[in-house]
Amino acid sequence: MTSILRKSTLLIAFVFAISVNSQNFRGKATYIKKAKLSESIIKQVKALTIPEHAKDRFIKQATINIEGTFTLSFSKNTSIYKKNEKLDIVGKSKKLPYNTNSDDKGHVFMDIKSKKSINSPEYLGKRFLISQELEQVKWKLEKETKKIGGYTCFKATSVKIVPNIESTLNSISNAGTMTTIDKLNQEEKTKNVLVTAWYTPEIPVSQGPNMNWGLPGLILELKEGRDILLCTKISLKESDKVKEIKPPRNGKKVSLAEYEAIVKKKKKEMTDRFKRPASKGNRGNRRS
Repeated sequence: MTSILRKSTLLIAFVFAISVNSQNFRGKATYIKKAKLSESIIKQVKALTIPEHAKDRFIKQATINIEGTFTLSFSKNTSIYKKNEKLDIVGKSKKLPYNTNSDDKGHVFMDIKSKKSINSPEYLGKRFLISQELEQVKWKLEKETKKIGGYTCFKATSVKIVPNIESTLNSISNAGTMTTIDKLNQEEKTKNVLVTAWYTPEIPVSQGPNMNWGLPGLILELKEGRDILLCTKISLKESDKVKEIKPPRNGKKVSLAEYEAIVKKKKKEMTDRFKRPASKGNRGNRRS
């Protein structure tokens, strides 16, 4: 997979060769994301007490959520990051009826000057708008450099706290027979992941994909755990009439705490549904 990603850097196109020191410019960077579900996740999905077609759908949805192409539209102070929908041969979007991934941020808008962000996640067919303070990423600047599509890039690392998907699946699959180990896993809702970014000062904006920002240059490559984002195309445009990058507006406005409470409630409902068949079966065995 690494060799494929390295080759894809050759696809980077320089549409406009300009100086980005001007305030009146816009840029657009396209990233390809390569990821793979861990074997532990696949095994835990296969162990769930649900129909086989539901397991296959779960794995398919999870793969769609973590792979694909993404676009970052940016200026000096603002940016918006979104996933590009795949199209089939007749031009229809390959999108499942609803998204069950609570970690999907939807369109991610950042204003690094005012330190504000707005995410527009979709969960179970409903779109939400979450406004919050933009957290400062604690980067460690490294000495290593490399070329990506003709740009000189520097390495930076940080540690991010992310949801522990393996733990969540394990607690669901054992919902009816919770052991001591399962209870411990259920408490471990998050885990630390090493983030490695390669940024170029040749495009001096502190922007990057997926809420990663604060470096002295645009991030062209990003690795978070098993996931890799690689920039494959860049376009820059300078004009006196550059349109403003606007935040997402469609969706129900909620706080992060309110959104997490909604997701928690829905996940509990799904977990309860997993419990019911086993409980009925157990009652049937007792009657026999």
